[in-house]
Amino acid sequence: RKIHTKNVNVDNLIDYEHESSGQNQFSESRIKKFFDTFYRWDDDFRFTTIATCTYTVAIVFLYYLACTFVFLYTSRTSGHISFIKSYIEYSANVEINDTFTLKGEIIASAILTTIIYGLQLFIGMQNYKKHKLQLYKGIYVDVPPATNFKRSSIASNSVHYSGFLVGYMAWGFVICFHLILIILIGVRILTFQIRQIELALAIIVPVLLIYLLKMLSMTSAGKFLFIQKLDNKLNLKSRKTYAIFV
Repeated sequence: RKIHTKNVNVDNLIDYEHESSGQNQFSESRIKKFFDTFYRWDDDFRFTTIATCTYTVAIVFLYYLACTFVFLYTSRTSGHISFIKSYIEYSANVEINDTFTLKGEIIASAILTTIIYGLQLFIGMQNYKKHKLQLYKGIYVDVPPATNFKRSSIASNSVHYSGFLVGYMAWGFVICFHLILIILIGVRILTFQIRQIELALAIIVPVLLIYLLKMLSMTSAGKFLFIQKLDNKLNLKSRKTYAIFV
């Protein structure tokens, strides 16, 4: 009996380890698929030193910009926040307590902008890898051949690429951050005008629903009445129905 009980425990332990390993592999595969949508790792491909340094500097500089903007706007914008507070009180005819701040909007703007440009960097890395592999295979579809460039311009363009990437990313971060911040501040202002928002939504929402129902009905009619499923061509059997609508 002891031997039988011991064997049962060993079998249960093996089954538990097998189930746990299967769950871990499933979770890892889901995480891998998620990251593969932005960048797929390939053991047969290696980035050049210039590309590795460029994207490393861009990622670090992106983190630096996010932290800098959060620090500057949360610690040195008391005058701007007081101006926005007075404007909201005057335009919305409401009273705001002294604890009113925009720290949440500032942090959210920095996080959203960092996510946007971080995804763009990973997509750029994926495109770099794709174009590099095409170049190795001799496919000059997205990458122009070397005969289209001067010999001196190839090296200079390669060196200037790092500066252009980081520079345009920095200016884009500044513009995108302020646009998102303005939108979030506008949403914050609208929250103090609940009565006006309710009146506007009472007009806008029914119109949007009617428009969406119209688009849905037109799409469904075109799909089920006129188009065949196999080759997406006009169904000849429905020519009489088609003549009604023409």
